[in-house]
Amino acid sequence: MMQDKRTQAAVDAGHPEWAELPATKHAARVLRAEGWPIGMPKQFFTGLPCREGHISPKARSDSRCIECQRIYTAKNAERIKAYFQANIDKHRVQDRRRRKKNRATIRVVERRWDEANKSKVRLYAAQRRALEANAALPWLTDEHLSEIEAIYSERARLTEETGLSTTSIIASRSSTPTCAVFTFPGISKS
Repeated sequence: MMQDKRTQAAVDAGHPEWAELPATKHAARVLRAEGWPIGMPKQFFTGLPCREGHISPKARSDSRCIECQRIYTAKNAERIKAYFQANIDKHRVQDRRRRKKNRATIRVVERRWDEANKSKVRLYAAQRRALEANAALPWLTDEHLSEIEAIYSERARLTEETGLSTTSIIASRSSTPTCAVFTFPGISKS
């Protein structure tokens, strides 16, 4: 079966998934009106090179080549950072508005991330609970956090394999930082 030029350009660029994007800005507008699929990048792919010669998708919002945008951002990183720092309040307001407007979509994306990163979610929740209880542990280093994340990952693996629920992971403050996992065989998820 003969592939069209656009699909072949995507495959040659090493990104066959680009062929799934709309082919033109007009097609992207039509798809947007119908409801943009959650998780699909807001881009379109023509298969034609940009004026700089990049074979890359283009942003739906302004039709700029994604590769050109990446290069521009890398070259002007300091200037962009300074701009955002100078206008942080303005961007916080815009972000709040965007999150409020796209609440459902953002929730779906966040839930997908949570499902893919369960041990990190548990680690962040434990850190948040410790901060809320005003029990920040000054001796807790990044190495300790990595160990705790590994313990939570192991806990999830064991729970899935055995069906037994582990209910607590406790970090104690002492001269030697320690963590303990308590398993209660009679207690399981309901």
